[in-house]
This record gives sequence, structure tokens and C-alpha cells, in this order.
Amino acid sequence: MDVNAFYQRGNTLFAGTSAHGIFKSSDNGITWSASNSGVTDKSVFSLVANASFIFAGTDSGVFRSQNNGVTWQAANQGIEQKFVYCFLFA
Repeated sequence: MDVNAFYQRGNTLFAGTSAHGIFKSSDNGITWSASNSGVTDKSVFSLVANASFIFAGTDSGVFRSQNNGVTWQAANQGIEQKFVYCFLFA
């Protein structure tokens, strides 16, 4: 399994994979569990967060989570080209 993205938020680690979606770990990477509820595209290429959301970039656009990866919602309004491979927050 290829890992394309890695992100840490507090004590939780997130990994975005090529074909199996998002995984998270709350024990410093010893164990991992899938965190894909609401994610319709399991090809995750980028992960980033602001104060309110975690964002995942996929072949089907952007997904965001407001509850630390428990559930995800599509956030693509206004995005015509849905291939999202990276994010930049300034």
C-alpha cells in the first residue's frame, strides 16, 4: 500500500493512501484503523488542516472532516477539475 500523504493533528496521525483511503492512529503509529466514512474515492493524495477542518485531496475532489476524521463530507462546490493532489495554506 502506497502512502501519499501524512499529517499529524494533536496526538492523532493520519495517512492518505493510493487505493485504501485514509488511516489514522492515536498510539504513535503502532496501530492504524481506516477512517473513510463518507469518503467516496479511496485515492488520497494530500492531507492538511486548519483550526476547524481536516482536508483530504483525492481524484474526486476535496473531502473534509470536522470531527478528527470520524466522518468526512465532500467539499467541492465551485471546483470544476476534481483532481486534488496538494494543498497550500498561507
